[in-house]
Amino acid sequence: MGSVFSPGYYAARREARRRGRAADPTAFCAINLHIAGPDGELWVFTERPAVDRGEAHFALDGRHGGTRLERRDGALHVVFDERTRPFFQRMPRRISGHIRLDPGARFDHPVDIDADGHHRWWALAPRARATVELDRPGLRFSGPAYHDCNRGAEGLEDGFRRWHWSRAALPDGAAVLYDTEPRRGPRRDLGFVFADDGEIRPLDTPRPWDLGRAPWGIDRRTRVDPDGAARVERTLVASPFYARSVIRTTVAGRDAIGVHETLDCDRFAAGWVRFLLPWRIRSTPRRRS
Repeated sequence: MGSVFSPGYYAARREARRRGRAADPTAFCAINLHIAGPDGELWVFTERPAVDRGEAHFALDGRHGGTRLERRDGALHVVFDERTRPFFQRMPRRISGHIRLDPGARFDHPVDIDADGHHRWWALAPRARATVELDRPGLRFSGPAYHDCNRGAEGLEDGFRRWHWSRAALPDGAAVLYDTEPRRGPRRDLGFVFADDGEIRPLDTPRPWDLGRAPWGIDRRTRVDPDGAARVERTLVASPFYARSVIRTTVAGRDAIGVHETLDCDRFAAGWVRFLLPWRIRSTPRRRS
């Protein structure tokens, strides 16, 4: 709720601030699906107002499909039927299916990622398992997964210049690094091991490591063990302000495969980037707050 990458929500927040009010985050809810395979990719970024939500469900419905999240049987279920946003890519017009996320060990460990406490992060299920069943296109697979949550009292571009995040699977848990560059206060370099037995251990990986620039020129970096190294195996998502990559790294005394992301909020706030965003986002709602 309150899609942080929404150009509509960005404009609504600034207009509401000018009037001394708050924008309605439920008017800008987003479903983002991205499947990257050896033969191409599928991309969905659909934005709609929230139409139905309760303690155990959340639904976004529209004229051309919809998505519903439910908590049942000890798992999170996501059922979706969405249109893709081609943007000059060859891909099916629709993607539909079901995702089941079995959380494994669950954690209630909110962490401030800025000095003012305006932005909080929870790694709710850092070593989950996902089962994906797609009807369109016909595809089935399962494997390790990750589920977290962020909440902020202001826009990301107001609180941060950029951040780097990564999650790597370990034999007995998951290692998560979260390095932020706030606009106010010092940098925050966070690191935790979330163990399968429910224990949370601080993770000290003091050696900074340059992963090289992503397409569109975004700098990517991470941290590794004192005698470790890291490299990008594959870039999954590349945009003017955001990159997601598969990396091979050394963390918590292990060589591991991880997922890494970089978010450049200075880029995101640039007018030319917000002009480009609607090319990748479908059905941006317009609702008065």
